[in-house]
Amino acid sequence: MEGTITIAVKGHIRTVRPREVHFTCQLCRGEYTVVQHLGRPPLYCATCREDRERWRRGDGRDAAAERMRRLRETRRASARQAPAP
Repeated sequence: MEGTITIAVKGHIRTVRPREVHFTCQLCRGEYTVVQHLGRPPLYCATCREDRERWRRGDGRDAAAERMRRLRETRRASARQAPAP
């Protein structure tokens, strides 16, 4: 059978067939059907998943850069104010 996978699980073999899964995208609220083997249904359609990942990577980079900027400023300020022994 095409698409069937075999998994060895603790002494026995399990055969898993793909199944159709119907889900609603959490962002665009569209109804979608995908064929998958195991696991829970996806939360996002392919288009929304790409957009969300692109947004997450870009936002994460900017937020990390801002945190590092603040950390450096704090360290410089504390280094200037440190008392001389």
